[in-house]
Amino acid sequence: MPRQSDRVTIGKQLEQLIELQILDDDSTSSSESDLEMLDLLSTNADSADSADSSSDSDRDEDILDDSDTDCEDDIADLDAFREVLQHSRYFTRGDRWEKSSEFLYQFFLDLPDDSFRQLARMSRDSFYCILDLISDHSKFHNNSPKPQAAVFVQLAVALDRFGHEENGACLDRSMLLWGISHGSMVNYTNRVMIALESCMGQEIAWPDRQGRAAIAEHFAVLGFPGCVGLVDGTLVKLSQRPRDDGETYFDRKSNYSLNVHVICDQHKRVLYFFAGMPGSCHDLTCLRRSGLWRRLDSAHLFDRGQYCLEIAPTYHSSG
Repeated sequence: MPRQSDRVTIGKQLEQLIELQILDDDSTSSSESDLEMLDLLSTNADSADSADSSSDSDRDEDILDDSDTDCEDDIADLDAFREVLQHSRYFTRGDRWEKSSEFLYQFFLDLPDDSFRQLARMSRDSFYCILDLISDHSKFHNNSPKPQAAVFVQLAVALDRFGHEENGACLDRSMLLWGISHGSMVNYTNRVMIALESCMGQEIAWPDRQGRAAIAEHFAVLGFPGCVGLVDGTLVKLSQRPRDDGETYFDRKSNYSLNVHVICDQHKRVLYFFAGMPGSCHDLTCLRRSGLWRRLDSAHLFDRGQYCLEIAPTYHSSG
């Protein structure tokens, strides 16, 4: 479970204190009513005793009045503190880090191919291909007087985060490398994911009859006549245990993950994918729950004799 911030924790404690003060106030009011009842009963006593009781009652009422005032002041102070806390985004400001984006803007695009691939997690040609694909997306163009960072910057930051896990994916490492704040890194990543998802339909599509025939022709030469794609499942590791039904995401490799099913052609181009099933699910279960499987009878996805070939795992003997 994610750790609560100090601001949230103190806010909850304030709520509890205010509730306790209100309960104390109600208890004090109840005590005052009891004293009034005693005053009525004491009027039937002798005059001397009545005078003494009246004097004692007056002193008790003065004490209760002071108690009511103190209680109301305490509640007012707590309410004022809560108001200040709710209108403050940070309870305590974190340390300010010195950041520089000089590397990103002046050196990143001119890196040698090997170094560029290490940071962008892909070749330079693939990077520019994706950049052209998403550059015109509305997420990168707002009407704010303060312009966004260049699209290639946001893409580079997102790809770097996609390509790392555990300690390598920590925000501090990325902040020092790219010279941007934690919040900017999250915003850049979200924008890139939204832009990529919007382009998914035009870039990932099941081949038509002519396309399947071309794929089948290629695999026929390799000894698999009628094959129009290669299908396999892969596990995408999650950074932490999901909050809901977390145990179902625990896979055979002792990681929390998602099972992703992918079909590609002879050029490793993705034709279809299905994601979202927990890592503990078998590949066949994921395939049978995919949209492709459900459309087998209603859509002409295969011609007669066509099929997808499942990739068998290769095991290497250590002996």
